[in-house]
Amino acid sequence: DEPWSEPSALMYDRISLADWFDAQRLRGRARALHEALWQDGYAARTERISLLHVLWTIRRSGGPVSGLRDALGHRLEGGTQGLALGLARRLGSRVELGRAVARIEQDGRSVGVVTADGERREAARAIVCAPVPTLRRIDFAPALPEQLRQASEELAFGRVTTIVVGAPWAPERGVGLVAGNERFGSAWRRGRTAKAKVLDAVPDAVPGLAQEVARASGIPGDALESETLAWPDEPLSTGSYVNFAPGQLTRLGPHLRRSHGRVHFAAAERSSWPIFMEGAIESGSRAAAEVLAA
Repeated sequence: DEPWSEPSALMYDRISLADWFDAQRLRGRARALHEALWQDGYAARTERISLLHVLWTIRRSGGPVSGLRDALGHRLEGGTQGLALGLARRLGSRVELGRAVARIEQDGRSVGVVTADGERREAARAIVCAPVPTLRRIDFAPALPEQLRQASEELAFGRVTTIVVGAPWAPERGVGLVAGNERFGSAWRRGRTAKAKVLDAVPDAVPGLAQEVARASGIPGDALESETLAWPDEPLSTGSYVNFAPGQLTRLGPHLRRSHGRVHFAAAERSSWPIFMEGAIESGSRAAAEVLAA
């Protein structure tokens, strides 16, 4: 759960995944396949992925094969957004949309949350579920501790564009990996659709990339349908999910789960599953337990 507490953590955190591939003399097609797989999984190039982060993910998921099976073996009907919508329905009018938070104040007795349009909410405590890189947009009084401020400035989310392609008469298939190239890395084919995550995609290139993913995945080009989402353009997340660069996990990881007075935090990157939905749920449960205990 806390890889930075291991005696060997700093040694592994100093090394990038690309450095480790070099040390193993991994070359040619084997290197290309690994680059495609890990780039797809972490939404970052391997030179920007800490080896400690990779080892943590493998250990946490019970091994690479187990992790792939669990990540790809289950789907929610209607998409994973159904989880959030289902919870919102249970909460009813208590969920307020279009109320961007601009400032969070606390005085030792209560917390005041001020929205961009000047409205204020008072509570005994607050749980902030915003992604770490977006915290710099919120004014905290008193200010965040130095380590949390550094995390909000340094941690980056994957700059990927998700491309999903499909065709009504594409043949049904089980889960399969399509090893791509330097343009789209890899794609996952399932049923009549395939999905790829493209790093730093130029908007003008996306239609051509969708066609390329379809061809590589065996999906007919006629009557092709595609959907794309550029995660860096999403203002409430600024990217896909966190990837820890070399040196960041041991330096910033120990501080991510800590509270700030009466303000508590929850997000996938504040859990032991930093790039998975399970991590978001785990961190939410932990933050709720903190508030109840307090």
